[in-house]
Amino acid sequence: MTYYKFIALFLIWFISFSSAQVFSADQTQLAQTAYEQHIIPAYNRLASETTKLKTQLTQFCVQPTQKALDKVHESYKSALLSWAGVEHIQFGPIVEDYKYERFAFWPDVNGRGLRQVQRVLAKKDQTVLSLDTLQKKSVALQGFTALEFLLHGTNYTNLIADDQTGQFRCKFAKTIGENLAVMAAEVQRGWQKNSYYSDAFLKPKINKIYARPEEVTQELFQSYVGGFDKIIDMKILRPIRKSEKQRANFKRAAYWRSGLSMAIIRMNLLALTDFFEIGGLSKFVSSQKPSVSQHVMRSLQNEAKELQRIDTSIQNIVYNLEQRSALRDITIRLKKARTQSAQAIIEAANLTIGFNAQDGD
Repeated sequence: MTYYKFIALFLIWFISFSSAQVFSADQTQLAQTAYEQHIIPAYNRLASETTKLKTQLTQFCVQPTQKALDKVHESYKSALLSWAGVEHIQFGPIVEDYKYERFAFWPDVNGRGLRQVQRVLAKKDQTVLSLDTLQKKSVALQGFTALEFLLHGTNYTNLIADDQTGQFRCKFAKTIGENLAVMAAEVQRGWQKNSYYSDAFLKPKINKIYARPEEVTQELFQSYVGGFDKIIDMKILRPIRKSEKQRANFKRAAYWRSGLSMAIIRMNLLALTDFFEIGGLSKFVSSQKPSVSQHVMRSLQNEAKELQRIDTSIQNIVYNLEQRSALRDITIRLKKARTQSAQAIIEAANLTIGFNAQDGD
């Protein structure tokens, strides 16, 4: 081998090695930023709000008045919106022991979960009044969707009736509130620094959950893109349908009984916006395509404002042609922002993912 050929090969190796080191460092920083600026604050809010909800339910069951019920409804809304802020994060401690499904059994396509709640109420099944036994039961009985029916569903005013029916319903709701707070605290602890999961997330290596930084980036990517898909396909288009020829049905919407369907959608989008802007994705994309990063940020901010303008009950929207059209227009723009940012993330991370720019279109 000649001296010059050796030098050339060395330079090629050195440049490749250096690029790989920078590439890896960028993805390590992405994980660190997402962890500190997005994941931890979001789960802290969930733990705080579910604890407040548990407290409100406990106090309400001692003295069930209409004024106290109003406070419970407000606390339920705040806790549910905090759940909407982490709903896109489908990895980590939240997926252990089916916690994700236990927090919210939705969509309940065939109404199976609803029927379970109704049967419990009809039979006054005492086993749901203990946290230990409730946690062993169906996921449909343990979280926000079951609690919504108890607080807002058929005969919810029984809650303020001083009889066996009202007392049972209230105790059932209180146990669910306790379960939500316990699970949120468990997830919060699971993400603490130096825990098994945070260590694997921030310092991936062989024999851990993640072997390389690229695997962590892929997890973040899938949650980001999946969050858009859930908003577009499940939260918006499922109740209003994809075209005017299809029949709309507001009962397909999430949390329609509590009137929070649109608030949940907007919070889902704000969470993804925070993920992109604050959680490190924007800076990550900017390293390759700054113009794309800026465009996506503006788009997400604008669509959140548009959702606020039509933030009314889903029941009103499905029967209003103009409102339905406005929502469909939002989904089109969200698909574009999702596709642009997803492609930019793939290129910046050099991920090998089967993402098609036409997916969902």
